[in-house]
Amino acid sequence: MVKQFSWEKIYKFLDDKGLSESSQKTTINQMRRILKGMYGDEPITMAELKRSPNKAVEYINDSDMNYTIKKNHMTAMFKLYQALNIPTKSFEEKFKEIVELANAERAGGLSEKQKERFDKVDFKALQEKVKEIDDPEVRLMTAIYSHMPPLRGNEWRGTKVITTKKYVKSSLPDNYILLPAKKMVIGQSKTSKHHEIKEIDLPQIVVDEIKKYIAATKNDILFDGMSASVFTKRLMKHLGYSVQTLRKRYVSEQVSKGISPEERVKMARILGHTIATNALDYSKPQNIKEDTDEEN
Repeated sequence: MVKQFSWEKIYKFLDDKGLSESSQKTTINQMRRILKGMYGDEPITMAELKRSPNKAVEYINDSDMNYTIKKNHMTAMFKLYQALNIPTKSFEEKFKEIVELANAERAGGLSEKQKERFDKVDFKALQEKVKEIDDPEVRLMTAIYSHMPPLRGNEWRGTKVITTKKYVKSSLPDNYILLPAKKMVIGQSKTSKHHEIKEIDLPQIVVDEIKKYIAATKNDILFDGMSASVFTKRLMKHLGYSVQTLRKRYVSEQVSKGISPEERVKMARILGHTIATNALDYSKPQNIKEDTDEEN
């Protein structure tokens, strides 16, 4: 009898490692993507997987993905092999090379395609666009990503809005907004295991837009039921940029203004990454011509 591997074993391994539900889903999707690239839609046996580390490295290296994505996919496959007790000695050497290349790529700035997209980000133009939008979800999405530090989508999706001054704290979810206090509280995020609970001040214009959203949708849950992929697609369709691009542009603009070390630490905590990541990944050179009348 041909023995096929079990995804349940992999889910248990990731759970034991302490990965959040969203991180587990991302990792599994990366595993599935690579396995499909290697084997198509054919059922995969344990015997094939035991022989596959070199094949996985070859497939990932031959792809046209950037090194950061290659590193993420190799990390996912490394976890798969660990979960299934498959030796990874030959895999590990190449993995270290990819990590080095990914770090060098990060330090080197942006690819031409990324740079072109990055240079087009105009927060002021997005702020002006808000008042012209009728769709409550798109309007709020545009408002929060043009008037605030760009948070990850999972920190907005499903967030509960408290509209009264009196509430029972014990009944609150991990992420919520205290509208009368103009505060957003994030207890569950990608980096929540490494950071304390985040409290973020909401500008009045965002508070006003949240009120309009609740009135229009009759719902006090933001982007209720919207999946991560749908959120990303709507963001790209209506704003023209990914959350990642907006985050990089925001940090770069703040740094170019000459913020203090204390302000940079605060910004990194709000965005949910380390100072090293803030400096290495997010501070990018800007095209200063874009703000001149000649270019507009």
